[in-house]
Amino acid sequence: GWSVRLSDRFGPGVICVAHWDELHRLRLRAPRSYIVGVRADRPPLLVADATSWRAWLAANHATSSGVRLVLAKKGVSEPTRLTYDDALRYLDEHATYEKTGRITSPSLDNITALCEAMGDPQHAAPAIHITGTNGKGSTAQMISRLLVASGLTVGTYTSPHLERINERISRNLEPISDDDLAEQIAAIADLEAIIGRRPGYFEIMTAAAFRWFADVAVDVMVIEVGLLGRWDATNVVDATVAVVTNI
Repeated sequence: GWSVRLSDRFGPGVICVAHWDELHRLRLRAPRSYIVGVRADRPPLLVADATSWRAWLAANHATSSGVRLVLAKKGVSEPTRLTYDDALRYLDEHATYEKTGRITSPSLDNITALCEAMGDPQHAAPAIHITGTNGKGSTAQMISRLLVASGLTVGTYTSPHLERINERISRNLEPISDDDLAEQIAAIADLEAIIGRRPGYFEIMTAAAFRWFADVAVDVMVIEVGLLGRWDATNVVDATVAVVTNI
């Protein structure tokens, strides 16, 4: 019905699907390796692994109505592949505050551009946004455990980590796997070139968390604020519930 293989027209592996919202509703993972086309009887589309369609269209000077023509001319390419160690190196190369302890020119521009390029995965599920001076991590854990106990699938994003960076991103309290984290970071690395911006360590991790939560179709996201208040990268979420601990 809503998924059609278009190998003859656009090349091997290219699949035409309906909207990301429909994939999310059906709890299906988006196709990962190729940019995706459109159907004549559907509004445009979802692209790539549901992450880069807006940026891809902009980079190729395409409009919604002209996607098929551009895809036919441009073709598609394989995404970046990173090992877990490669992903950690990429993050380290983008560390700023983590190395210097200083933050210059705080802005939401980088994380906004990344999220727009991914189709705004931060809106794929309701969010509970937690801020405050102390107790944010504990509060995030308590909320997550209550929601899991209620039968919901919960994506939790916290910082910093205690032993491994994977701890920052979890599904039902289980940290993201090494392979999945590497895959998410690789996707952000691809988008860095497309959006023409150099995101920082925390922005990359935040975007990776949102992307993974959309991929695994969580029912709710529990998001802990980092350090920057109104300029914190997590502020791109439109929280259903906001929590303020002690200040």
